[in-house]
Amino acid sequence: MLNISVVGQPDLPELMPMLRAYCDFYRETFGPAVAAYADPGHAAAVDRDFLDFATRTNRGSAHGPSEYHYEYLLAVARKR
Repeated sequence: MLNISVVGQPDLPELMPMLRAYCDFYRETFGPAVAAYADPGHAAAVDRDFLDFATRTNRGSAHGPSEYHYEYLLAVARKR
């Protein structure tokens, strides 16, 4: 039988390594995140906010992998 539980504050110590790995992956490979981290003066704030976002939006079970649902739109413009 599959038991799905809601992730809560008590689960954070166990989940933090997975959430940190998610943030690290996107910080190094996802274009907008790479750009956000490019300014060393803002990197700590971006890191804190991104980890907070990853924690709040994780739809995975308390004891399973993290799960995120999102869309990505890339817009390219030319200046005349």
